[in-house]
Amino acid sequence: MLRAAAGPVLSTWLVARTESATRATVFSMFGQADAAGQVVGGVPVGYLGSRLGIRYALGAVGLLLIPAVGTLYAAVGRSRGARDVAPAGATV
Repeated sequence: MLRAAAGPVLSTWLVARTESATRATVFSMFGQADAAGQVVGGVPVGYLGSRLGIRYALGAVGLLLIPAVGTLYAAVGRSRGARDVAPAGATV
């Protein structure tokens, strides 16, 4: 449910932060990275959960999300910095 709810927010954020000339490429790369992450992370975590139990699978997911939190933190910092130097007429 959270993934479905976050989709429109993420789409809005991407539209606001990308230029129209590169927007389709950004959305495409995001979709490919999302699919790759589901395959690379989901299959091993599912196997771990079926063999060792749900606690181990949830722990593995928590560990896999650590880089995502760091990336999100960096993106927020960059968007705050970009807001300070936005060109005239840009909506940030």
